[in-house]
Amino acid sequence: MDVVRTVAPARARLLSIVAMAVGAVSGCSNGAPAPIPDPGGPFSTGVAATKTISALTADDVQELCAEISNVETDFLSGAVDVEENCRGFAVDFTDAGTDGGFQAACQAVYTQCRATSRGDNGSLNCPLPAPGCQAPVELISACLNEMAATDPVATCVAAPACDAGAGGNRPSIDAGTPNLSDIPLFKIPPLPACERLAQECTSVVFLYPCQ
Repeated sequence: MDVVRTVAPARARLLSIVAMAVGAVSGCSNGAPAPIPDPGGPFSTGVAATKTISALTADDVQELCAEISNVETDFLSGAVDVEENCRGFAVDFTDAGTDGGFQAACQAVYTQCRATSRGDNGSLNCPLPAPGCQAPVELISACLNEMAATDPVATCVAAPACDAGAGGNRPSIDAGTPNLSDIPLFKIPPLPACERLAQECTSVVFLYPCQ
């Protein structure tokens, strides 16, 4: 009898451990995808990361839309347009025979262009409010910071830089054109948060600048 009393509690503990393990496995396989955390980057928002997008208040939407608009000029299409235009302007309008060399004069024109230009943020329409979207705000932040990490300006700009010409001469028009296989139009960079966001909220989609 003593043996039975000794074994029974041990067996009970074993069954309890098995039950907890099964419960843990069941909880992990309930069909809910693992969350994709924000990797961090230039985009940030004052709206709580855990807040459901469909539950955003009017003030939340206004704040988040303003922050989304800023990234257009910071590192998305607006930034790509400025870099493309200033490179092209500097190369096209710098006198090849300028004293001191073409590259130095071209760089001065480029620098002045960048200092006085700001990309248009009108092409990025804020996709909010999104009443049916059950994804958290963090997924928007993660998506935009994933994009930023790929350096869209370096990836998408095709105009040659001032120093692309051989021997300090004017570069050819296609000197800075990236390999087509490197452009997201043909090879989309891995953006898991953006893909998840598009799957969970079909109305909340952010396109890569040269996609």
